[in-house]
Amino acid sequence: MENAHLDEWLNDLPIQTENIAFKSDEMIRCVKCERANPPNRLKCLYCVAELEISETQSRYLKPNLRKLEFWEKGFNLIYTPNSPVSSDTTRTEIAKLLKMEREVLNKIIEAGKTLPLARAESEKEAEITQNCLLELGVETRILSDEILAIEKPTRRLRGFEFLDDKLILIFLTKMKSSKS
Repeated sequence: MENAHLDEWLNDLPIQTENIAFKSDEMIRCVKCERANPPNRLKCLYCVAELEISETQSRYLKPNLRKLEFWEKGFNLIYTPNSPVSSDTTRTEIAKLLKMEREVLNKIIEAGKTLPLARAESEKEAEITQNCLLELGVETRILSDEILAIEKPTRRLRGFEFLDDKLILIFLTKMKSSKS
């Protein structure tokens, strides 16, 4: 009798009516190890191979942006200020999605210029993040580190010449300092 009285609080707990697991037809089979993975992953749980994700499966994915190491190649999401993001709630959602301080996001948006928002480790993750941002009203472009070529030093244009139907660009070259 005492145990029945002590367990009465269990009667007031809500009962879970929906299924929280993924259905077998929603699972993604890894092409490398052939194991089933939940549809909210980009890489295989078992062998870390990149999963082939269909359009319908991509709706389960949420980006998990992490800070990349300096040696890792990435894909950059570049903010294009085509449509203003004025809602405070929307800006909070964007900051949370990008794991960014709200004040930093505000400065980027209010600058009204094309600026980097985030860096993803794969093109697939960048595309998923881009789609999530588009749903929130933010337009972005994806540029790989190779296209940005940030490792290459910038070249300064010294001048240009017109020769017949050609334009010749003259770049500044480093001058060696001579000691006398």
